[in-house]
Amino acid sequence: MATLVAALDWGLGHTTRTVSVLSQVLHLEEKQLIFAATVKQKAIFKEHFPRAAYIEIPDSSPRLGKKLFSSLQYLAYLPRFFSQIRKDKKLVQKLLKENSVGQIISDNRYGFRTKNTKSILITHQLNVIVPRHFLIFSKLVNRKIKGYINQFDECLVPDTNNTENLAGLLSQTSEEITIPVKYIGPQSRLSIVETADAEVNIDLLILISGPENQRTLFENKVKQQLRMLPKDFTYKIMRGLPGDEPYSEPGFINHAAAPVLKKYIQKSKKIICRSGYSTIMDLTILGKTGCIVPTPGQSEQEYLARHLTEKRWFLSCSQAKLDLKKIISDLDKFESTLPTFVKV
Repeated sequence: MATLVAALDWGLGHTTRTVSVLSQVLHLEEKQLIFAATVKQKAIFKEHFPRAAYIEIPDSSPRLGKKLFSSLQYLAYLPRFFSQIRKDKKLVQKLLKENSVGQIISDNRYGFRTKNTKSILITHQLNVIVPRHFLIFSKLVNRKIKGYINQFDECLVPDTNNTENLAGLLSQTSEEITIPVKYIGPQSRLSIVETADAEVNIDLLILISGPENQRTLFENKVKQQLRMLPKDFTYKIMRGLPGDEPYSEPGFINHAAAPVLKKYIQKSKKIICRSGYSTIMDLTILGKTGCIVPTPGQSEQEYLARHLTEKRWFLSCSQAKLDLKKIISDLDKFESTLPTFVKV
């Protein structure tokens, strides 16, 4: 019997960490995996599971506005969020009729489950941080999300259950969650691949990821400020766009295979990236820190930036106040207290 796998497609983080969970935690055989994946997700999964089966599904990621993710935008997105859960439930039923499936693995897709097949949820968000304009609805939203979590048979949390946890309040369980919760430690696909055999020695690595339009806005802001850096300053910009047409601008790469990305992270003197949880896990497992820039309006990333800055594990900066020269100077003086995270 096969295992059916699907991950949320808001950026690439849910996809990349699923690779580690399947390999390191669940030890599933590649030939027994069926991935329900978008085109971009398939490009990531096939790096690690080339002999698995693939079923292409539509992109469900939101498009954030060019301005801050306003209260009205948040309200407008909620119907789509619940609609996607209903669509996923129908999709699962269809896929189960067409394939012999023994269990389902879902990374943050709450509708990707069924009562009659063992369903495992991967999430670090046992608590949801709502935008500050909607704090009055926090209990209601969290009750709803925990209701979705309880519909699964088991929950795997890629974090530790102690004071040194990465996700802070996000990954703390409660009595409202009634299914078994297992803390599996931070997960990164970079820990299961060899480092690329290549000469790499750069001053700055910038990892750009996340949903549009904010991904492009972040990239454009970086481009403008790169011109102000010294000519002998070396950098690489990872655009987070697997499967896209080759990009000709020097220093910019659409996507790097995991061994190459691992090499760049290890050998870069300074790193700037989004405060997406999977990116943070990639860096910390490799013992690296940097400056994190939350996606505007994504309350989870904004919380993680505050949490990790307060612990002095990372520096942070808002996208609106992005200043590469200042960040580089601040990183020169920054002494991180980041602990060593041991793979579980």
